[in-house]
Amino acid sequence: MVSFSQKQPYSRRPAKTVWDHIQRSLDLAWPVMLSRIGLLLMSVTDTIMVGHVSAAEQAYFASSFQPQVLLLTITIGLLSGIIILGSQADGADDPKAIAVIWLHALWIAFALGIFYTPLMFMGETLLVFAQQPDDIVQGGAKAMAYYASGMVPLTLFIATTFFIEATGDTRPGMVISLAANVVNTGLNAILIFGLFGGPALGAAGANLATSLTRWLMVIALFIWVFRLWPKRHHFGVLEVLEQISRKSFYQKSLFKKLVLLGLPLAGAIALESGTFALIASFAGRMGIMSLSSYQICQNILTAAFMLAIGLATATSIRVGNAVGRGDQKGIIHVAWCGIGLIIVIEIFVALLIWMLQLPLLRLFTVEESVIAMTLPIIPIMMVMIILDGIQGTMMGALRGAADVTYPPVIIAFSFTGLSTLSGYWLAFTAGYGVKGLVIGLTLGACSAAFLLCLRFAVLTSRPIVAKM
Repeated sequence: MVSFSQKQPYSRRPAKTVWDHIQRSLDLAWPVMLSRIGLLLMSVTDTIMVGHVSAAEQAYFASSFQPQVLLLTITIGLLSGIIILGSQADGADDPKAIAVIWLHALWIAFALGIFYTPLMFMGETLLVFAQQPDDIVQGGAKAMAYYASGMVPLTLFIATTFFIEATGDTRPGMVISLAANVVNTGLNAILIFGLFGGPALGAAGANLATSLTRWLMVIALFIWVFRLWPKRHHFGVLEVLEQISRKSFYQKSLFKKLVLLGLPLAGAIALESGTFALIASFAGRMGIMSLSSYQICQNILTAAFMLAIGLATATSIRVGNAVGRGDQKGIIHVAWCGIGLIIVIEIFVALLIWMLQLPLLRLFTVEESVIAMTLPIIPIMMVMIILDGIQGTMMGALRGAADVTYPPVIIAFSFTGLSTLSGYWLAFTAGYGVKGLVIGLTLGACSAAFLLCLRFAVLTSRPIVAKM
């Protein structure tokens, strides 16, 4: 059997001290943080550049952005099984299993990308259903159609990134994501503003630039897997696949296992992201300025959450490794170490946002009325950032332990229920506007953080068995 043991000591050996836990988690987490920030930075850059065209174009971009983000987050959930099963197989030193898991995840990812593509041409129907004003419906639908060509590479990129990260190698996604921003920014200049003779498409140009960049990203990642992987590891992916029988290339039981693990997580992520999208539609009902303000708030909150996603991924991988080697104490120590780390990190981020709030908002828009509307929301976002980081990291720990039943219920109650109802009441009935929407999200994050931590405490009160 091909072995990983010489190349992955950090993610596979039990940690002995608290500092060892911190060091190993951060070693896995920081590239994932930068990778996810790199992906987010593309949309932030789009928001900023489109915002310098007009507040109307920024609102069109915001309305087109929400549906495809919902599909993106559903995909992340559906393909999470590759991290769960892959990290457990890595902990058990079984590279053949990881390669086969990736192959099956690629089939699922490709099917999802094909399914998502025509949905991007249904923007007018979706936005009318969301009760958006006529001008936002027309502009948003036009912009959304330009996401269509980028859905297949997006899903393939997610599946392959998860495959690599499951083995404890979190740097390739970081390098490609950060490099993609250079390409995306250049294409934005051409397609948003019409520089160098290009068409000035505004929000639609930003989405077209994103789609083109996604193709380059997935091509670069596949080149890394097949050409550079063998140089960094003592085996090649093709070498491993050649050692397994053809029957292993299509296993109904593995497809079923990946889907059964992924569906509840996709449901949880979809519920949370759907809440953000629904609340964005609430902001859209208040007008272009309110939607622009909410989009800025969401960009800031999402940027901070990317750090939690990085630590959640590292925690999930390390918990999965501990499950794979039957290390019950390791599962508990890894999870609570992750929670402690994310609290420290997000407090620092919240304070940084507080100190730079005005220059930060001016990056997103030139509209003084939007800035004035957003400034009072900053203190609320500071609290939201910390609570959201806790619930996100604990979701990662539960995912690594393959606990996929209770977290979606908790997310449904906290975000779809509490955030939506309280946000709507505060925004419209109490008259707090966009501020009320963000308070509602904060209440949901508080509920989710507490209940997910309680669930983990109950789960680890008995032995956890690997799902491989």
